[in-house]
Amino acid sequence: MEDPLNEILRCLDRTSGPLCASQLAQAVNAPTDVVEGMLRTLVSMGRVCCLSEDQACGWCPLRAACDGLPAEERLYYHSPNRTGT
Repeated sequence: MEDPLNEILRCLDRTSGPLCASQLAQAVNAPTDVVEGMLRTLVSMGRVCCLSEDQACGWCPLRAACDGLPAEERLYYHSPNRTGT
């Protein structure tokens, strides 16, 4: 079985932009609350970065037509300063 933290990192590497916890949960076939815990761990390790709504909008091609992200849906991406996978 693959390490779930590495599975999340690989999923983030395969995307062109940040993902929210529910998108990652679907991609790795795990409950959202479990993935949120893993994301907190990865953020504390410096392996993943969390975007604020202001930062996230810069990534989104629909930013001009959107009312903003729901507060509960933070976006995550693989930190450029990471070491290993």
